Amino acid sequence: MIFDMGYKTLKILILTVVTSVCALNAKAQTDTAGMLLFDLKRFYNAGKYFDARKTAEQIRQNGKLSSENYSEYLKYYSSVLRESGFESEADSLVRTFVTKNPFYETVTEDPLPFKEIFLNYHAYPKFSVGFSAGICAPKISVDTVHVVGENKENEPSYEDIIGYTFDFSLQYRPIKTLSVLTGIKYRFAQYSRTLSKNGETGLMNVDYNFVYKESVHFGAIPLYVGYAFDLGKWTPEIFLGGELNFIMKADYEAYNAINTQQNNFIKSSIDLKTKNRINGAISSRIRISRNYNRISVFADFTKTAMLKPHNNPEYNYSDNNLVYNKLFVPDAISFSFTNICVGVKINFGYGIIAKYGYGY
Repeated sequence: MIFDMGYKTLKILILTVVTSVCALNAKAQTDTAGMLLFDLKRFYNAGKYFDARKTAEQIRQNGKLSSENYSEYLKYYSSVLRESGFESEADSLVRTFVTKNPFYETVTEDPLPFKEIFLNYHAYPKFSVGFSAGICAPKISVDTVHVVGENKENEPSYEDIIGYTFDFSLQYRPIKTLSVLTGIKYRFAQYSRTLSKNGETGLMNVDYNFVYKESVHFGAIPLYVGYAFDLGKWTPEIFLGGELNFIMKADYEAYNAINTQQNNFIKSSIDLKTKNRINGAISSRIRISRNYNRISVFADFTKTAMLKPHNNPEYNYSDNNLVYNKLFVPDAISFSFTNICVGVKINFGYGIIAKYGYGY
């Protein structure tokens, strides 16, 4: 047992010694690299570019720099290479700097050649997760009008009612100009349909307005491919694509207004049995983003048109509430939407854009 305790103590002692030696060695390397970085700056400021390049190579091969010192190394080594005529190599180092420091802004103390190359580059977000909200302005296109009974000669009137929309989006820019956008969207839209009739009851003139208002809750999965005009802090984008829409729920309310008085009010929360609950759509979008480092704010303008009508004109409606006073049933209509939204997105991962030169 004494032997076991001695063995464990020896193991702990050896481990402590090895750890201490490694720590001292790492500190020595860091101190050496720091001294070499000091020499690199000194040689550059003195115009001794050959000695500066040799020192920079020593740092690259043997030195261990902190993150801050490594950035300083890239600044001065790229400047030395630029002054020595190695343009493409200097460009490459500055690209590395921008990748590691996408939000860096130059300061007075930075070497001039580095600043000149740095101004040729800026970073753009490659991955983004966003959320937006806004208004949804529907526009209905009537495919089939259903009027039954004695009012077949009357034409119904329609009104589009502005709703709202929420959008969760995922965006990927594999290259500086190409952008792919997808996500999940929710829309709430309404429209009303009024069928009017003038008649007489005894000695009175009677105006009938049979009003039907439908509320539709849509879900959608969009997929866009876009072109980005990167202007630094501002990024306008144009997208073309489509959506897979599905009706989550459609309910209605109906009433008969006689001489502007609302009578016989009917409201149903029962989901309407509509056809083409899953429907395709074509869509276009314009997005303007303002980048604030890891966060961007944006505004979207989107136009979407569904490919098929969403109600079923062939359906045998057995619910008398739907065939209200035997005067009309829901029409077969197609929706199109205009959405205006504002939102915010969080950016992950950055690529580099060059205006000209080797990095283009």
